[in-house]
Amino acid sequence: MNKITKNKGFTLIEAMVAISVLLIAITGPLSMATQGLRSSRFAKNQIVSFYLAQDAVEYMRGVRDANILSDSAWIGTLYDCIGVYCQVDVTTSSISLCGTECPLLRKSADGLYGYNSEWEETDFRRKVRVYHRIGSNLDEAYVEVEILWDNDTKNYKIRESLFRLN
Repeated sequence: MNKITKNKGFTLIEAMVAISVLLIAITGPLSMATQGLRSSRFAKNQIVSFYLAQDAVEYMRGVRDANILSDSAWIGTLYDCIGVYCQVDVTTSSISLCGTECPLLRKSADGLYGYNSEWEETDFRRKVRVYHRIGSNLDEAYVEVEILWDNDTKNYKIRESLFRLN
């Protein structure tokens, strides 16, 4: 009497199919999570760059107002930035020429951005330039601020008008 017994267990093909299904079930959500994290990091950097640009514009507007209040030429201390890149440090109330390249911004433990060498270096670089048309409209200047990050591959640029108020 020969008894034929059924083999119990999985064949090699069944095991490979099961592993493939598990891998697909795991890698799909992981790749979506990775893309979501990358997108949220980019969105965060865009928001930070927007505020860094707006901060510089507001500082330049404040300098213009201080020039007017001190009976100086309204463009006065902004004149050095006409047509060239400057760095604006709102924490020390200073404007200086960048030279060949504007330095990376640094961040304090309190969340302030500036150029203090003791602060943590960031990926952000801020370039500020002023345009003042001589001969056409002497009562208007443009402030252009560009924020660069991710090794200068991503950027945010804003351009605002400043007007003589007196």
